[in-house]
Amino acid sequence: CIADPQVQKDTDLARFKEESVPDIRAHVSTLEGPVYGITLGDIIFNERSKDVTNQMMPPIALAMRESEIGLKLFQVMGNHDNCMTPTVTDESSNFDLAGRRNFEYKFGPCDYSFDRGNAHIVAMDDILLTDEKHNPSDYEGGFTDAQVEWLRQDLSLVPKEKLIIFCVHIPLRNATSFNRETVRNLLKEFDNVHIMAGHTHYAQNYIDGDVYEHIHGAVCGAWWKSTINVDGTPNGYGVYDISGSKIENWYYKPTRLSKDFQIRMYRGETTFAGGYKFTYTASDEIVANIWNSDDRNWKVEVYENGNKTGEMTREKSLDAWGAGYHVGVLSANPDSHGKTTYDHFYHYKLKDAK
Repeated sequence: CIADPQVQKDTDLARFKEESVPDIRAHVSTLEGPVYGITLGDIIFNERSKDVTNQMMPPIALAMRESEIGLKLFQVMGNHDNCMTPTVTDESSNFDLAGRRNFEYKFGPCDYSFDRGNAHIVAMDDILLTDEKHNPSDYEGGFTDAQVEWLRQDLSLVPKEKLIIFCVHIPLRNATSFNRETVRNLLKEFDNVHIMAGHTHYAQNYIDGDVYEHIHGAVCGAWWKSTINVDGTPNGYGVYDISGSKIENWYYKPTRLSKDFQIRMYRGETTFAGGYKFTYTASDEIVANIWNSDDRNWKVEVYENGNKTGEMTREKSLDAWGAGYHVGVLSANPDSHGKTTYDHFYHYKLKDAK
């Protein structure tokens, strides 16, 4: 699962082609069995300009060909992909049909499904335009009634024991507006459901009953400013091992780093560029950023001098290292890069702080 390539200019495209594409191709070559991929929207970064869209969609489509990236890659539309000035609109459905057509000409349908083995994969456009003039800057996550009916009919043909992989751009999480609760309830009728989303440029795993929602860090990170997302998650993509009707294992593969690189740990008292530091920490405390963790299944143990001394506590934290770099070094907007806390941080007070 590849979230948010979000290329806006030639230098973004160059980084995607020189960093992401060869890393994905090389990693795919190490995997056994058939391998498929899907982007999770925001393939391009339109900046509300159809000129940028027209410029970037064709070359990134070429970069995503199977001969280049090493696997068959399906596509999901994101809010930045729905970006042409409307010429034809459906006022009853909140669709910008011109924007959808532009995406479809390059990448294929916006709502579709297919089977691979015992998995049923559904991809849907969950971008609704909320402005009465269908301004692509004003959008909300959700689904029209017609989309819900399409999904209902699609799922009616699928055995309840099949694995459902539901792919969208904007996360569903616990939102109830714009048919999102209706869609989640349709999915909950199945034994094994995983929702794949992007959009946030940070990583989060959200569990709602038996439905597991994976919100992926962006392959472009913080909009190609660095090699990390706003929460410190490396630029990268999700890899899922499927056996029968279950996802047996998954991990987040950092771009240009080993698949085993899954944690970044800090001393609690460290101050980074711009004066950013982890909250509620001291010199005898450590803080671990474990971006692929969740609050139900993960346990983080601490060993000091070869002996287990305890378990870390999951707490929301600012990623002070990432904020220090993006805001303190690159002068990025502190509102979007230096204030938000994230839930995949773990704290521990050392028994031996030396």
